[in-house]
Amino acid sequence: MNKAKLLYDVITTLRGKENLRGTLEAKLEKGQTVVFSVRNDFEKQLGGGKTKLKMTTEMECEGHPGGARHGCRGRFEQNEAWGRHHHFHGEFHEGIKGKLDRIAFMISVFQALQVETREGQETVLSLNTRDLPEDIRCLVQDKIRHRGLGHHHRGGFLQEFSQAGPVDVQITVLVNDKAEVKQASITAEAVQEGPDRLTAQAEVNFAW
Repeated sequence: MNKAKLLYDVITTLRGKENLRGTLEAKLEKGQTVVFSVRNDFEKQLGGGKTKLKMTTEMECEGHPGGARHGCRGRFEQNEAWGRHHHFHGEFHEGIKGKLDRIAFMISVFQALQVETREGQETVLSLNTRDLPEDIRCLVQDKIRHRGLGHHHRGGFLQEFSQAGPVDVQITVLVNDKAEVKQASITAEAVQEGPDRLTAQAEVNFAW
């Protein structure tokens, strides 16, 4: 299947939607222990950029109170009405070099993207960072590190993951015969093995 045509169809279909609804489930494991998990039922207005969500978060860690590196165990629920969502901007620098970096990143991702057609006219898009050039893998790792540093107020779990060293990331997207994204999942795993090896998993199921 033509990757460019498939991506174009998916983006065109998404542009034609007024609302984006679904459920996000994610967890972070340290060794055999789940230290963080979240469930987020969301609805986003694509035209106005407003978001409605219901989120449940669970966290468990050792030590003393104060964050993911300290002791805490709890369950948090949050309901948020329509509100503005602030987007994260990448770590590309401004100027011509930054634009070239963006182009190189997009081309590398496109080349590494795998497409598989399943029975029932479903298509699977998959991407693994191990298939990317070394400089692009370093850029991905750098973005993970910066994102972790920017989320210190959320308990520090992203900080801990961002400091785990090199990370392998696997992204999988399931597309139906109407060019609608049914499911998207991502798995990030620290390359370095050990009893405290970090693994993060997230899955989004969309309701159209």
